[in-house]
Amino acid sequence: SADFVVSSSEQEARIKVEEWGILQEKILVTGFPRFDRLYELKEKVRPSGDRILYMPTWRDWDTHKVSLRNTALFGQMRSFLVDSGLSRFLLEKGIVLQLSVHQRMREFFEDFAREFGLENVEVLDQGIDLQDEILRSSLLVTDYSSVGWDFLFLGKPVLFFQFDLEDYLECTGSYLDLRKDLFGPVARNAEEAFSWVRFFVETGYSTATFNGQMEKMSDFAFAYRDGKNCERLGQEFEIELSVDETE
Repeated sequence: SADFVVSSSEQEARIKVEEWGILQEKILVTGFPRFDRLYELKEKVRPSGDRILYMPTWRDWDTHKVSLRNTALFGQMRSFLVDSGLSRFLLEKGIVLQLSVHQRMREFFEDFAREFGLENVEVLDQGIDLQDEILRSSLLVTDYSSVGWDFLFLGKPVLFFQFDLEDYLECTGSYLDLRKDLFGPVARNAEEAFSWVRFFVETGYSTATFNGQMEKMSDFAFAYRDGKNCERLGQEFEIELSVDETE
């Protein structure tokens, strides 16, 4: 029912027309306004190398169970954070892993961090400015979160920890081919995920191995990277208002 729908690129606009059924004339390819702040601050707020952001996605098919301890998500997060040796490695390196989870899981994972003595795991409050954490973090670990695009916009590495890809595709689906269109390494289990985290830490968070795919997907996702998305959107509204007034 919206009058207009903002799109970040022509390719995204095509998906919204062909897959979502949105009328072409409603779509404004201006770039997302939220990227303007990232563009403005990316040179002022530089990552220090001591923060990693971990954002697992909420799973309707799994995390609605009475006890999170019985879910695949909990088991995999425990394997990744505790059993693999990741927490010990990050503690030795002086790195804090900031965990951003769905509000329904926040209290549970605060208890989880205390239970396993994860001194360097910080569960983020719901009211924090996530863009600030994105700017300060050197690496994102996620599975399917759209925050990956924010890191791509900034040219920073993303590790995709997808232990349940088949379940996700069956229950949620994706407009990307998650087997070939991602812009960072993919881990299918906790050991692989830890190995990639160690790789990024020890290489100073280098993206060199993935620069080709990152550039390809940046061209796909961002029509503009100039900090003027808000300006373009405002100009589009001015044009539409002028047309309405003449009619």
